[in-house]
Amino acid sequence: MSAWVAVSPQPGVAHRFASAEHPFAGAPLASETLPEGTRRVPETAVRRCLDLLAPVVGGSFDTVDLLLMFSGAFATAFVRRLIDVVDDETVRVRPTDSTGMETSESVRAALAALENGRPRSSLVLASSFDAGLAASLLEGCRSALVVRFELYGPRPEDCDLLAAHVARPSSEGSGA
Repeated sequence: MSAWVAVSPQPGVAHRFASAEHPFAGAPLASETLPEGTRRVPETAVRRCLDLLAPVVGGSFDTVDLLLMFSGAFATAFVRRLIDVVDDETVRVRPTDSTGMETSESVRAALAALENGRPRSSLVLASSFDAGLAASLLEGCRSALVVRFELYGPRPEDCDLLAAHVARPSSEGSGA
């Protein structure tokens, strides 16, 4: 059983993922466009996705075994931005030009802002979403969150965020 949500700075995020793979199949539970003027940073979208999924999780994230994040496209966009900044002699490289690509920092900031518990563990992968890999990493989890960053434009800020809660019934009677 899974339920998913989508958050983006650009309208139409649900339509862009209408035929996505499990656990993002079917219609999203919620789909939101971030309001104009909202800081277009990953932790804003991650936090909003977690807020939308809180009722599905049961109100407390401490019942979630694993937070699994796929951030390949986002990380690649940040690397491109860093290379462009380094190659441009007229621009000064700032520390945030490199630390901004650390998706785990976005996750940490979003989790720190949660008021209703935190998942027991988290794993951030700098790879594109892979349904098979997600399924194997979720093996044995009773409750998990899967988050994927997907770009619709060239900049890291041009990022759709999809988050799914995957719940498995207890293994009693399943033969496991």
